[in-house]
Amino acid sequence: HQAAKSNIPNQREELNVNSIKLKNAFDKQGAILHKQIDTIIKNFKSKIDETGCKRREVLNELEKEINQNLIQIEESIVDLKNKLDSEDLYLVAAYKSRNEGLRRLPSHLYVSLQEFYPKSINAERIYREFGYISDLVTMSSSPPRKLTLNPRIIRCIDTEFGGS
Repeated sequence: HQAAKSNIPNQREELNVNSIKLKNAFDKQGAILHKQIDTIIKNFKSKIDETGCKRREVLNELEKEINQNLIQIEESIVDLKNKLDSEDLYLVAAYKSRNEGLRRLPSHLYVSLQEFYPKSINAERIYREFGYISDLVTMSSSPPRKLTLNPRIIRCIDTEFGGS
């Protein structure tokens, strides 16, 4: 009994050390999983920024084109008013309308907005990806039986060697 009793503190210490190792292993695996998730999120954010930048460029070009057309229209109106106000028939007669070139309406650009369609998170799949922990196995070895001082004869078998 003394030997069995002295072994229990050792087993407790092994259990404590093993628990710490397991927890550290899970922390490490969790950190790896978080790092992978953070990388995925960064990639999505980068794609959003890249797509947004391209769409802003398209919108800026369209705005620039519209502003140039507005300036041309305003210049054309001012030029025509000046000619009409001058009362110079030669200038009015020589005037060539730029209406045809300015009649073209700017293209109507519709930029669709990106959307995020999250999938439901499958906890069971995360568990499978994360790893597993083995079950606790408890083994008990019973001490060997003591030999009795007075052995019993259960059966007697006759052999060719004879004699008892």
